[in-house]
Amino acid sequence: MVQEREAGAQTADVLTDEDPAPGVRVELTDAELAQLTELARHYEKVMGFVRHVVVATSRMGVRRRYRHIVLESKGLEAIAIKMRERLRSAGGDVLETELALEEAVAIWGRALSSMRTKRSRRKLSSPQLALQESIERKFAEGVRSYSALRETAVRAAIATRRKR
Repeated sequence: MVQEREAGAQTADVLTDEDPAPGVRVELTDAELAQLTELARHYEKVMGFVRHVVVATSRMGVRRRYRHIVLESKGLEAIAIKMRERLRSAGGDVLETELALEEAVAIWGRALSSMRTKRSRRKLSSPQLALQESIERKFAEGVRSYSALRETAVRAAIATRRKR
């Protein structure tokens, strides 16, 4: 196993919002990191060509949300690529990494969206679906564990995501 960065001392104490907290910890394989790279751009792929029409014809608030999605996707893709490079250069099978809460929630949301939307789910092959289910489980568990330390922060991060 390759550890990407040290997370600090383990503690069972609940942290306040002012206390520094370790990030959301997850262990990912090379195959999961490859799938994560694809998953980072999920929302853009789902929006397709229509996103250009919507951006061109919508009010500023909608354009701002689309721009946020694009920037977040680029950032998540870069993170996934860097994690995969670190795993490969270290020669391990599994990368134990720590992500910022917002990054973990964004990835978790994309994994859930890609599996819960019928159209997106149909486009996944069985191996891709299995990888995404694995990614979703790992990020769900990571966020759940982090929630034990910083429940308010987790609720706030989840609340920033799109609601139906």
